[in-house]
Amino acid sequence: DTAEMISRTVFNQAVNDSDFVNEASASLILGRYYYEKGICDSSIWMFRNALHIGQELGDSLLIGKGLTNIATSYMCTGDFRTSLIYSDSAYKVFSPHFKFEYMAKAASNAAISHIQMDQYEEAKPWFQKAILHGQRSENTSFLVNLYNNYGLFNT
Repeated sequence: DTAEMISRTVFNQAVNDSDFVNEASASLILGRYYYEKGICDSSIWMFRNALHIGQELGDSLLIGKGLTNIATSYMCTGDFRTSLIYSDSAYKVFSPHFKFEYMAKAASNAAISHIQMDQYEEAKPWFQKAILHGQRSENTSFLVNLYNNYGLFNT
């Protein structure tokens, strides 16, 4: 695919140039590409690379994005316990910075992980957090998805 080829080119050039910011950006894009293709292990690897760069740079937003995306990729593998650990960590990283949309995504991932493990009571407060933070974000389409998921959960 063209998206993979271009992102891989940017990634390789950034690595060669020791351009950590662009390497992290390309890692997030490639991770998403692999996730969408169902290549979960490659997705996790790319997101971990972005996380590592975020940690090296002390960039909390990049750290949180890495954690959230790793959580999503572990859902792709069916490892919901590990997904929950990463979701919780992402939520804690975003919280002090009031990154509401990101907090909502991390909380939603945690809720879904609990549901997949048949832990319905544990899922409910995570859904409530997700909706609360989703209401504070400016992404109304994501909020609609949260409401739909919460509605399905309560049926």
